Formats: sequence, structure tokens, C-alpha cells
Amino acid sequence: MTESTGHVTWTYKGEELQTWYKVVGDLHSFPTPVIALHGGPGMPHIMETHDTLHTAHGIPVVIYDQVGCGRSTRLGGKPADFFAFELWFAELDALLAHLRVASRFALVGHSWGGALAAEYTAARQPAGLRALVVVGMPGDLQVWTRCARRLLTAGWPDKLAYLERCEEEGKLDDAEYRAVYGEYFQKHMISVTPWPKPFADGISAMLEDPTVPGHLMGPYKLKVSGTLRDWKIARNAPKIHVPTLLVSGINDQAQEETMRPWFNGIPKIKWVVFAHSCHVPFFEEPDRYFDIVANFVRDLQ
Repeated sequence: MTESTGHVTWTYKGEELQTWYKVVGDLHSFPTPVIALHGGPGMPHIMETHDTLHTAHGIPVVIYDQVGCGRSTRLGGKPADFFAFELWFAELDALLAHLRVASRFALVGHSWGGALAAEYTAARQPAGLRALVVVGMPGDLQVWTRCARRLLTAGWPDKLAYLERCEEEGKLDDAEYRAVYGEYFQKHMISVTPWPKPFADGISAMLEDPTVPGHLMGPYKLKVSGTLRDWKIARNAPKIHVPTLLVSGINDQAQEETMRPWFNGIPKIKWVVFAHSCHVPFFEEPDRYFDIVANFVRDLQ
């Protein structure tokens, strides 16, 4: 397996930044290499198993740590207005140009990475983009938080008021609060135990540097208090004209009503629901997941 790593240097608001990337396979061996965008926000490592697209299907893959996390430039101390979509758009522009794939590529984005890929597609209208894959990203974050309350009420009916009080009082390290969310996480975020190493490493990285998730999402579980709090795809979905694959897990907090805005808004879209998955089907049902994604990309050639 051919593999290489490097950094691309780029500029945003007059500041020089660096982004770490890994290329798996020969980018010129297949018409449409895949660029994998991790979620979190600020959760590196989690997309590493997407090298399966190359090892099992011959599709070259680029995996990168978005600026603000992992092996890329960290952003501690930056003002709130620094953390705009345009920051990560500029990063992706620089990466595509550096790797010389801007004329032919596909985007696969998980969770926040799906929102980023979709907004990039709508804003930039990249001529070389052949396909978009969105995995587990709710189409409306306000609906997503309502789903969380409903699922918590169903699974832990006597705990919701306590969890709300902990968040109101800032007691996010409370032992019972953490215990309930540990159970919730296992039921609605990732069902695999023990956690796969890339997932565990990604969680550790977010906890070690919460700058990006703190600005975009905020520290809470029952509400989004960051800059993404009112985000919804409905505004820009009609601007996405490339063939799109929507992937969701039936047990994810991103329930059907949070995913439907994607399906209703994007003109050329296919939706696949994974019956035994939560938020990360590439860990929970990897064989089926990578087969479906690979076939979707390959069928567009």
C-alpha cells in the first residue's frame, strides 16, 4: 500500500497555518480520489479506517486533520469570528491545490465533516467535485437537540431534569451526569466495545484541546450553544447539484427527522440507513459501509 504524509502551508486572514494530511494510494490511479473530512468538530484520527476504500476497493484516499486539531495548527486564543466556515473552506482549497486534485475529487464527510463538505459544495460550486457523501450529520441542529431529549426521556425517564439542572449549574463533571451520558453514548453514538483505537484517539484529542468544538458546538449535551446552534442544511441544500449519498444509523441521535432535510433539499440524492449502527457505521458495519461508499463513487466514473 502506497502511503505518504505531509503538511500544506496556507494563509487565512493574514496568518500562516499548516494542515497535516495523509495520502493512501496513488492519487492518479483512479479518476476520483476521495477526500475524507472528520467530524467532532475537532476530532482527528476518526477517519483513518477510510483507507479501506483503497485497500479493499482501489480508490485513493486523502485523510487530513482540520486546522485547530491533531497534527495541524492549533487555534487557541483566536477570536470567535476566526471560526467561520470560510476558515475550513480556505483550508480545503489549499489542500486540493497542493495535491493537484481540484479538477477531480469526491468528498466524504462524517458528522461536522458532512456539514463542512456540504457548505463547501454550496458556497464554492467546485467544478471538479464529482460526488458528495454525508455520514451521520443532522440536517437541523435544533431538531437534533430535541431528538436528544426524546431519546433520554425514553431511555432514562427519571434523569432528564437532573441532567438539565447539571447543565444550568455548570456541573458538567458531576459523576451521575457523566455516567448517564456514558450509557447514552454507547446506545446512540457508538455501539462497538471496546472503542476502536481511531475513535478513542479522536475523543482523547477533543478532550485535550476543546477549542474548536467549544466555539462551534459549546460544552453541553442538551443544547448547542456555539456558533452552529442555528445551523440547518435547508438554506443551502438546493445549491448542491452533485450526486449525493446520505448515510445514517437507525440508532443515532441524528434520527430520521434530522436527516430528512438533506433528502428533501438536495436534488440528486440517495439515502442509505444502517440498521445496526448509531453515529459511526464505518466502525459498526464497516464491510457494508465501505462497499456502499465505494460503489457510489465508482458508479459515477
